[in-house]
Amino acid sequence: MSPARADDDTRSRQRRTWRRVRPTVDAADRLRRPFDRASDDLFDLRNWELERRFLGSTDGAGWVINAGAPMFTGLFGRDILTAGWQSALLGTRALRGALEAVAATQATTDDAWRDAEPGKLIHELREGPLVELGISPRDAYYGSVTTPAMFLLGLSELWHWTGDDDLLRRHLDTAVRAMEWSRLYGDRDGDGFLAYQRRSPRGLRNQGWKDSDEAIRHVDGSISEGSIATVEEQAFQYLALQRMAEILIGLEDDRADAFLGRAADLRERWDAAFWMPDEGFYALALDGRREQVRSIASNPGHALGSGIVPRDRARLVADRLLAPDLFNGWGIRSLSSEHASYNPFAYHLGAMWPVEQATFALGFKRYGLDEHVDRLVEGVLDAVAACEGDRLPEALSGHGPSEVPAPIPYPTANSPQAWSASALVQMVQIMLGLYPFAPLALLAVVRPRLPAWLPELTIRRVRVGRGTVDLHFERRSDGSASWNSRAHGRVAVIGAGPPNDVGGGGAFEALEREVLRRAPGRLARAARIGIGLEESG
Repeated sequence: MSPARADDDTRSRQRRTWRRVRPTVDAADRLRRPFDRASDDLFDLRNWELERRFLGSTDGAGWVINAGAPMFTGLFGRDILTAGWQSALLGTRALRGALEAVAATQATTDDAWRDAEPGKLIHELREGPLVELGISPRDAYYGSVTTPAMFLLGLSELWHWTGDDDLLRRHLDTAVRAMEWSRLYGDRDGDGFLAYQRRSPRGLRNQGWKDSDEAIRHVDGSISEGSIATVEEQAFQYLALQRMAEILIGLEDDRADAFLGRAADLRERWDAAFWMPDEGFYALALDGRREQVRSIASNPGHALGSGIVPRDRARLVADRLLAPDLFNGWGIRSLSSEHASYNPFAYHLGAMWPVEQATFALGFKRYGLDEHVDRLVEGVLDAVAACEGDRLPEALSGHGPSEVPAPIPYPTANSPQAWSASALVQMVQIMLGLYPFAPLALLAVVRPRLPAWLPELTIRRVRVGRGTVDLHFERRSDGSASWNSRAHGRVAVIGAGPPNDVGGGGAFEALEREVLRRAPGRLARAARIGIGLEESG
């Protein structure tokens, strides 16, 4: 049998196994089919060549996935880390593989051609004639300030789902070096903010979450110049500092408080620097002169997801994200439709990105903004129901249902796209309120919600540590859902409230948070840090 035929047979066998063992959703076809499609897409995006290179095996224990097809094949660090932690409800294979591959390619030298410094983590690794001829630095390119933070988030989320301390130990040095990179190189001017500026003549102008050359513009449409500090990258850094502390607590390492102190300091300075009182919203970025880029864009939604937004500002930010110039009915546009540079077909100047919607929904959830969660989740589910093949592409145009009868894919969108598939999986997790902490053998169910067209739902084989859980949800008239569970193995299922609740939760939820705040022990403290209840050393 030829090697290619053997690979095909192995892939088919593993695909059948994957479908048999992964979590399944028993619900109306409007949800079940997109969930199944997203699950299959993540498997089908596996890059077996990269698995052999970085994992030494294609046995399926870990996956290295392509970011998207047909154009984004190869290793894309922040993309596959994001897809890994967003899709962890399905299992941790994609996250394990992403961490291994990204750790193996961590930069060790200062290389301006590749926008690399010691400790920085990979943005993109490709093969082809341009890199072989030395025309492109993409054989190992590091022009992203997002990847280090996503590595810390991914590593802590892997621990939350598995409780495996050995995985923390395996990747601890990589995580520490990544955080040292952010301190020494990510903040070259010492102002306390993570910033980027292209050094490679063939590199990316913008190296934050939105990395197209056009992405960061002032209100008048002019391009922001110099060293740029975007609003969401500070939020990612805040989260990374917290998760680094959590990991160190988990490993009984006494360096944790220093990272918590840095996180608390960043949160205070971030709010002062980026808040726009007249807009009731955060600025898109600080430019090279550290003046606000006052454009209204989707980026502050990531700050809600990280928990960096003060509680008294959270509802203002959430309301602004769902205002008509940003929320088109299917999702939140990347740029306000009232901006001078708005173009519904522009990559980061108007298109709607499914991957962002999951983080925004997560932010609404963590602040207890149930109605905001409902509107956004239902909008995204309406969009996927109208998309071809029950699949969310890389991006959709900024047009909403009041303008066009069905969502329009971005003209050159990859489909499938890993983090669009993972976003759909995470949307289901957020809707059901499922949050694991395997080190304490717990699965929390946080205010589950179901849309009116979904009276009940059952999800089976959710793995947390050494146990699995089946859960059944039934919708109440107000959109909340009752639930019951059946656990197999060592895992307990508990009800819980949002950690940063501003939505008027009940006294019982407040009592739950207070009990966790006072709970003794290393793992209880790690859990508090992981969900944002302990914010300083």
